[in-house]
Amino acid sequence: MTRTMLVAAAVALVVLAGVGGTAIADAGAAQDDVVTIELSVTTPQGEAIGNAEATIEWDGGSTNATTTSNGRAFADVPNGADLAITLAHEEYVKNVPHTVSGAASGQVVETTMYQPATGEIEVVDSDGPVEDATVRFRKQGQSSFAARGDTGSSGVFASPEIEAGTYTVIVREPGYYDASQTVQLDGASNATVQIEQGEVTIDLLTQDPTPEGPGLVSADVDVTQDGDRVVSVTTNDDGHRSVVLDVNRDYDVTVSKEGYLELTTSLQTGESDAQATFNVTRVPSISLTAGNERVVVGENLRVEVTDEYDRPVEGATVFVGGEQAGQTDANGVARVEIPSEGDVEVSAEFEDRTTDPANVTGVEPSSSDDGGASDDGGNESDDGGTGNGSPGFGLVAGLLGALAAVAALARRY
Repeated sequence: MTRTMLVAAAVALVVLAGVGGTAIADAGAAQDDVVTIELSVTTPQGEAIGNAEATIEWDGGSTNATTTSNGRAFADVPNGADLAITLAHEEYVKNVPHTVSGAASGQVVETTMYQPATGEIEVVDSDGPVEDATVRFRKQGQSSFAARGDTGSSGVFASPEIEAGTYTVIVREPGYYDASQTVQLDGASNATVQIEQGEVTIDLLTQDPTPEGPGLVSADVDVTQDGDRVVSVTTNDDGHRSVVLDVNRDYDVTVSKEGYLELTTSLQTGESDAQATFNVTRVPSISLTAGNERVVVGENLRVEVTDEYDRPVEGATVFVGGEQAGQTDANGVARVEIPSEGDVEVSAEFEDRTTDPANVTGVEPSSSDDGGASDDGGNESDDGGTGNGSPGFGLVAGLLGALAAVAALARRY
């Protein structure tokens, strides 16, 4: 009995050890999925910044941490995650989030916060303040803009609090050349930027790029801005026409030409002369050509269906007198029977397109009517016959008569 109990206890211990080992292994795996990083926040002079609130974000999650008086904080994040760390503080600012690629255990992330500053920029031209000009601040050494906005009625834009330092201020206003100026922001700073109006010459080019198309074409071009027409011209036969437009402005363009789809697009000018190309294509259509105007009843009529560029249309349905009579082949050709005497309309359809009808006359076969036609050449003869059933008989008789006369004259002399 005692021996049996000992064996059972040993088996239980082995089972528990296995379960415990699995749990420990699972816990270890879970620990490997999360790592702890250390965040260090200082001033440009290396002084620690306490009470900096950090929001640490990654794909699918985030966490928060606050630095202690030594400027450090710890945070658990997914192993290998790409992080974006946004910092906030009552006395310091940071323009853009600090990024980390591939977080690792024990990693120390060092970042800097700066004294705050503001910039007030006045934008003027030769007539005074310029409203709605876009102003952007980019700190030297940074690729993104720290602040941006539009000037008010007084021509002024004031930035929010951003890092103190040296900035490039870039001003853009449609119809004006871009202007940039270097400013030093320290506390509350201000500067004035003057901008200048300008124009560029744009070579309008209209063309049909379809391989079977005509290439350069003359077309009507309307250029508008905010719904107001700026210029309306017709390009020359070579497809070109030059116009003068404002620099750095967005325009709407409409290109139209008879037989072509109307094109509506946009045009953005820069600060240099340029060419703007507009591609137009013909209105999709099909046409039918009948091989003959008169066809013997029961004979086949050859029809050809082409598109707007005279390319063969395969698979078009051909109708004779409103009844389906056949389909075109790869060459756009079909042969359809004319079933009865008299005038009949022949047409074709392809997708949502229909041809204009061709009028064809069906004629009954007759020995006296050799004006009919079919794909087999009709009833016409081309052997010099007289029409009486004896080809060339009159001509032969005439020649024999002439020879007899000559022989008679020879006997007399």
